[in-house]
Amino acid sequence: MSDLMLDLRAGLARAYARTVGATREPSWVVFDVLLPLLGVAAYIYYYRALGADPAFEGFVVLGGAMTAFWLNVLWGMAAQLYWEREVGNLQLFMVAPMSRMALLAGMALGGLFTSAVRALSTLVLGMLIFQVHMSVADPLALASVFALTMLAVYGMGMMLSSLFLMYGRDAWNISNLLQEPVYLASGFYFPVRELGLGGGGAIVAHTRDAGPGRHAAAAVRRRRPGPSPRLDGGRHTGGAGRGVLRAGQALARPHGAARPPGGEADPEMAVMDHLRTLRLAAWLGWQIESNWARPLLFLTYSFVRPIAATLILVIMYLIIKQDVASEPALFSYVYLGATFYMFVSSVVFGITYVIHADREHYQTLRNIYISPISLYVYLIGRATGKVLLAALAVIISLTFGVLVLGLPLDLLLVDWPLFVPTMVLGLACLVALGLALAGISLLTAKHSTSINEGVGGLVYLLCGAVFPITVLPAWGQAIGLTIPVTYWLELVRRSLYPGEGIEVLGGLQGFTDGTIMLFLLVSTLAFTALSLAMFRQADRVARRKGKLDMITTY
Repeated sequence: MSDLMLDLRAGLARAYARTVGATREPSWVVFDVLLPLLGVAAYIYYYRALGADPAFEGFVVLGGAMTAFWLNVLWGMAAQLYWEREVGNLQLFMVAPMSRMALLAGMALGGLFTSAVRALSTLVLGMLIFQVHMSVADPLALASVFALTMLAVYGMGMMLSSLFLMYGRDAWNISNLLQEPVYLASGFYFPVRELGLGGGGAIVAHTRDAGPGRHAAAAVRRRRPGPSPRLDGGRHTGGAGRGVLRAGQALARPHGAARPPGGEADPEMAVMDHLRTLRLAAWLGWQIESNWARPLLFLTYSFVRPIAATLILVIMYLIIKQDVASEPALFSYVYLGATFYMFVSSVVFGITYVIHADREHYQTLRNIYISPISLYVYLIGRATGKVLLAALAVIISLTFGVLVLGLPLDLLLVDWPLFVPTMVLGLACLVALGLALAGISLLTAKHSTSINEGVGGLVYLLCGAVFPITVLPAWGQAIGLTIPVTYWLELVRRSLYPGEGIEVLGGLQGFTDGTIMLFLLVSTLAFTALSLAMFRQADRVARRKGKLDMITTY
């Protein structure tokens, strides 16, 4: 009996710590309530742009609410013991006189409570803001299915949390890999039976027995009518850790110092130093991004995730439009926007993640700071690996779209003189935005992940990534026209699908390619100047207030 009481106390204590920890920082509560609404709003406006029946908006609101539980299972359960090992708590848990199952049960109970609050907030606010009407036909069946679903999903989270102890940085990548495919297979944003449309029957056949997809889909269907912030990280040891150490030693090497004893900087030597920093940082970034798994698993990850992410939008499109050939320009508008938006999520938030990883997981940020290199150049070099991975994902998605979905893309008809400078300016703008967010991350270790998600959600919603900005309210269109990503995506679409009427869909049909290119150039220069100013100011404040070593658990 004493062992049972001890296990109960341990489980309740772990649940209490998780519940209080999620609410102790008031800003986290705000982020947990508002951030899911950005994704819900984007998918609702996407349905409206397709001319869908308003009933489909109910699927989006309910799916957005249910994502809170799946994200909590991935990042708050499956990878939790990995994060506890990172901060040094796992050793204490292992030597404590309690059952490990009690610890996992407490984690599940606390995570279930915090996720339920987030899901309920998304559900209520989504219904109020977007005027979605729902009714419960059978409350008892709803409660029963929901309880069974939570038991199955969080039980799976307890199992995965133990398996993830066997992995290093793989935990973060595997959690990423499980995110979009489950959204797709479970029908989070559309009726799951519609997976049979547009050649999706094979997807249904292969995912019919998928545990998480089946449980989540069952709960969502019963509720339909008629994370704590996640920590992304790596290991202190292993290939990436050794790569960080070797690169840090090379970067800190006094050879080629930019300022000779005379006191005057040698411009040629400074340029050589910057190029060396860029080369080594790019090599380091690629090693960290690609060496976490064997080549076969890495290629699987590189193929599955981008295809699953784009297939969600494709299935939603096919439900409403039935096929691609009926409106090829609209399908190209949606598919190209969703595909090239991968650069935004990879580059912008990848640069910010460099600060997080070097400060918290590799603990090399202080060494980089005191080395005779430019931190700007180092961050840009580290972003190179993100750009390469994003480019690989884009190529895979475009190839899949052409070969499987019938995307009308002909490389011989592409306007290459327009596409190449558009990509150069667009990537420069994304790097500038990433530097600005990296500066903010220097000051706000606890909120950097939430800020990144918020900025990403706003850009995805307001820049017309997957729907014309004309669908937005007037104030949303006005904000969207101030974002350089809006012009970048518009030019990408026009260059890859020239002369076929795609320019009349985005709301910028009154502007020529040259005018939009000018808008992109001016806004990119403005964003670059602003981001550099923000980063320098944040750098000064962080050094003055001693925040360079401040981590999430500070």
